[in-house]
Amino acid sequence: MPDQKFILRDFIPEDCVHFPALLKAVWKIQTDEDYWIWKYLKPPFPANGWVAEKENGNIVAFTGYWHRPAKIYNSKITPAMLVDVMAAPDYRGGKVYGKISERIVELVRDETVFGFTNPVSRRLFKTLVKNSIKIDANIPVFISFIDGGYAVRSNKLVKSVVGSVTRFAHKIRLKIPGNKNVLVQKAGKIEDEFNQLWEDVSSEYAFILNRSKDYLQWRYISSHTRKYQIWKAIEGERLVGYLVTTVKHESDRTRGFLIDWLVSRKREDVFREMINTAFGWFIDQRVDSIETWLMDHEKQWLKILRSYFFIRTKRNVSFLMAPINYERSNPILNNVKNIFVTIGDSDYLGIASI
Repeated sequence: MPDQKFILRDFIPEDCVHFPALLKAVWKIQTDEDYWIWKYLKPPFPANGWVAEKENGNIVAFTGYWHRPAKIYNSKITPAMLVDVMAAPDYRGGKVYGKISERIVELVRDETVFGFTNPVSRRLFKTLVKNSIKIDANIPVFISFIDGGYAVRSNKLVKSVVGSVTRFAHKIRLKIPGNKNVLVQKAGKIEDEFNQLWEDVSSEYAFILNRSKDYLQWRYISSHTRKYQIWKAIEGERLVGYLVTTVKHESDRTRGFLIDWLVSRKREDVFREMINTAFGWFIDQRVDSIETWLMDHEKQWLKILRSYFFIRTKRNVSFLMAPINYERSNPILNNVKNIFVTIGDSDYLGIASI
């Protein structure tokens, strides 16, 4: 057991240089300092945290959180989103665990806190603040197989036949006519029109995290983890929706992802046009499958996704929310059916999770 002497202090910018080594020791994931600078020094909202530092300057634990602007219909709130909770293997438990736990409990006491948790952090969160948690949900992962042969356990001939059938089915689906007045095109820049879209439609969502121009620019254009493609839907000269996609190339497959979107709940036709355009692009990218996350209660979007052959997988992502005392009585923050989130709202930024 190593020497457990350390100080727990607030995160400072100079700590970013230590985080790549810490993350690699904890999760075997490779990052660089630029990633952590982008994640904690560049967001268009405050980012804070605590580090456990040894006398020699080594960082052996870190807990980080963002203050994410959000809306409850037209009311603005700024909940804290727990993003990183990690400790070097030799320092898990013991004094480090106790000190960080105290800080998390204080944070939940003072602010509304939420997070997309892995099994370890979920157990920690539920152990520490069980009575404060009002939403404890699993977000299902949905998948549509472009190459259905990938999902079949059989010989190469059968896989090839199944793959050809599913690709043909998708190509036929793309030919079904939609709203010809809506033009979906690639967005090279994030302009002021994205702010207007946010102001126009955000009040239709009971709880939604900020999707303003500055956020989109930081999250998808300046990202240090993955290249994203942003699609915008134009009707006349007005932006009526956007969709964010990405592709991940792996050794044995290529996966596409629907990362994020914003569109009026009254405009299912716009969502359908964006999905249709994205699917055509995915097919051109020769992806084997397309995945997304979506809460079960989002029936209107699920209906459209299922028309593109999305099925629910056995995988899911944990989501927890602990409202602060004066917000705990708000019925919006007590019912998961009021929460709208996508992959893009999480801190699963493409290093390992997607």
